[in-house]
Amino acid sequence: MFCQRVSHACTQTTKRQMISLVVAATSTSLAIGRNGSLPWRLPTDTKFFKLLTTPHTVIMGHTTWRSIPSRFRPFPNRTNIVLSRTPESILAPDSVLRTTSLDAALAAAKGHVFIVGGAEIYAVALAHPALDAIFLTQVYADEGVLKCDTFMQDFRSKPWVRRSTDQLKSCLDSIGAIEAAKLVPHGIVTENGIEYEFTLWKRE
Repeated sequence: MFCQRVSHACTQTTKRQMISLVVAATSTSLAIGRNGSLPWRLPTDTKFFKLLTTPHTVIMGHTTWRSIPSRFRPFPNRTNIVLSRTPESILAPDSVLRTTSLDAALAAAKGHVFIVGGAEIYAVALAHPALDAIFLTQVYADEGVLKCDTFMQDFRSKPWVRRSTDQLKSCLDSIGAIEAAKLVPHGIVTENGIEYEFTLWKRE
């Protein structure tokens, strides 16, 4: 990864692509879903996701792939890779790569890599030594009221450390996600009655 405006939060070697996890989750128990879909509608976060991941690689599990409305999949202008124990069962265009392991997906990836769900894939990614960063959209909402039923593993302790908003912006700039960086305020965003903020987590 090329870091001309280097900060400690995004220093990488140039020998391999950056590997990141991207997720929106509640601030309490890291709830990420309800009935196979997102429990909220946050247009700015959706735009941030698009600007962050284009034109790179997105890796997801089969359940996440199926949860995306057909008119939005595969994600355009990105390399889409779907993980499944039975890749032959995945109904997708020929442009979508199918693999049985995260390592195989990483080997096939182009550009920077963004792991985008779901909970099982996140758990595998969090245990992978190559994972560089976590872009967490932290949602301040009552997951009980939202009737959330899917949660990801809580990573918010050592070795992962939350970085500052300035470091988040610098990291985004350094990987070419300049327009995504412009969407990040210093503080909390409110949309459709839900408060949330963009955060970056890196290893110590």
